[in-house]
Order: sequence, then structure tokens, then C-alpha cells
Amino acid sequence: MAESSIYPVLVRTEAAYLKPGKLGDWIAIQGKLGEVGKARFWCTFEMRRESDGVLLLTAKQCLALVKMPEGKPVRLPNGFGKAAG
Repeated sequence: MAESSIYPVLVRTEAAYLKPGKLGDWIAIQGKLGEVGKARFWCTFEMRRESDGVLLLTAKQCLALVKMPEGKPVRLPNGFGKAAG
């Protein structure tokens, strides 16, 4: 990122708090790349309490790539989000 001066920027967050966690709980977080557009992409997340597997939170975040220091949005590269191979 430092070489290209292109950085991911958080555009939007949506979260659904389903159950409370408690101090001392171990929480497992799983994230996945979701929808990929021309200039934005979404990541989805689940947080579960490790002791019983209860789903505590679901969330999704929209990110965009920005060229700094101009702060100008950049199109995602061809093949962004595709599995290598």
C-alpha cells in the first residue's frame, strides 16, 4: 500500500447485535469477501462465542480503494476478489 499510495477506506458498516457477549468470553470472528463492484467491495462478518457457538453479531462493511494524498477513489483492479490459481 505504501508503494502504490492506494488504501482501503471504510465507507459503510451495518451490524446486527443478536446476543450479548460477556467480559471474559472468547469470541471467534469469521470474515468473508462478499459482493465486489467496480469501485467498492463488501466484507461480511460473524462473531460467535467459542464456548457454545452462539451467534452474537452479524455485520457487513463496504470499502473502497482511495489514492492518497489526493483522496481520489480508484477502480478495483481486474480480478479483484477472484481466487488465485
